[in-house]
Amino acid sequence: MLGACTAPQAMIGAAQRAPDVRLAIAPHKVELAPGIVYDTFAYNDQVPGPVIRLPKGRNAIVEVTNLLQAPEIVHWHGLEIPSDVDGAEEEGTPPVPPLATRRYEFAPTPGGTHWYHTHMIAAKTLMFGAYSGLFGFVVVEGDDPGAYDQEVCVAMHHWGSRWVPGQTLRPDDPVHGLEVAFDHGTMNGRLLGHDAPVRVRQGQRVLFRLLNASATEINWISLSGHKLRVVAMDGYPVPTPCDIDVLMMGPGERADVIVEMNNPGKWILGSANDAERGAGMGMIVEYAGAAGEPRWIPVKRTWAFDRFADARAVPEPDARIELTIGRIPGGPNGYNVWTLNGKAWPETGRIRVETGKRYRLVYNNRTDQGHPMHLHRHHFEVVRWDKERCPGLMKDTINIKPFTTAELDFVARNPGPTLIHCHQAKHQDFGLMALMLYEGDVEPEFDHTAMHRAITEAYCREG
Repeated sequence: MLGACTAPQAMIGAAQRAPDVRLAIAPHKVELAPGIVYDTFAYNDQVPGPVIRLPKGRNAIVEVTNLLQAPEIVHWHGLEIPSDVDGAEEEGTPPVPPLATRRYEFAPTPGGTHWYHTHMIAAKTLMFGAYSGLFGFVVVEGDDPGAYDQEVCVAMHHWGSRWVPGQTLRPDDPVHGLEVAFDHGTMNGRLLGHDAPVRVRQGQRVLFRLLNASATEINWISLSGHKLRVVAMDGYPVPTPCDIDVLMMGPGERADVIVEMNNPGKWILGSANDAERGAGMGMIVEYAGAAGEPRWIPVKRTWAFDRFADARAVPEPDARIELTIGRIPGGPNGYNVWTLNGKAWPETGRIRVETGKRYRLVYNNRTDQGHPMHLHRHHFEVVRWDKERCPGLMKDTINIKPFTTAELDFVARNPGPTLIHCHQAKHQDFGLMALMLYEGDVEPEFDHTAMHRAITEAYCREG
């Protein structure tokens, strides 16, 4: 039972001004293709949720009505906004109570492609949190991504999640902690071949705003027969736009790519992994007048960030923050526990920073899995990604490859409690998270375990 959709009981923080955007959170049946339907939760009865467009730097009000029987919260991923509206209880944002309405008021910045999603924990119950349909685009207008004739927003997600023995997915893992497997991958909530194609004309320049909204999966994306010109990542223009064949995206990452439509026919925009594409991860791009079946041309999956950077000098930081990523394999009941400096959330030590100083996050990944590490309410400069120097490249989420080190600089200019975590839900929910505090910040009181218990009891009483 997913919970009743009834009228909200109360308005929390009511204001006189009419909201710019209204979102309703409710149970939803997402149809990936005829006969393939999943029970989930959604914004405004659609997956992905509606594209929200907000002017850069202008005060906006988003009114969120929670029609569920449990609390919910909306995180504004990529926006540099105050902690009390950022959308994480660990930072002090109040949740939207069951059957109630709350307003989020903020001036969005930076410009570009961002997204909104639930920040509720899922833990062992893989229908909540990041595994659900609660995600959508936020486009902050005011920065020019380059000339284009058509815009297409594409969000990737996975469905049919379940816990499986680790050796099922990772035969070389000698420890075999539990992992998450999926049945289907989608673009914009539909399986490949089961949605209207993206219709284009020869000579057009199409801007694709791409988002990896998967709970756990790193995606490799290609548009057969075409080059992808990457012009922005995580909302920031890249110093050196570059044409590529395939794009690597960890959960939480976004990329703006412009494609010159110069190869008529029917083509597949989809996963470069054959199994992923076979499970539905793709969509058809169709030129006017094209006939025949859509085509796919295999590509080699290689990736480098330094091609998008420049040669500028990077200032020395005022301080370094060393964060070693580890795993306690096959922990309680077989679930892996993920750690920072040997501790799992909420026992991870608090990171202390001072306003105005430049800090270097140094991630040392000592595990055999990638970790898309996300810094709330800030962006960082990618100083080094493994052996690559990437000055000038700004992001808020980046995948730290297995057994490598990454160095990321940020300026502490947005006081307030700030989360740092892996955007793979199976890692975040089982420990890979920390809280950063500015001088004078008071850590919010929050019982993560009690909150998850309340959600589970609300929706799982009937098993």
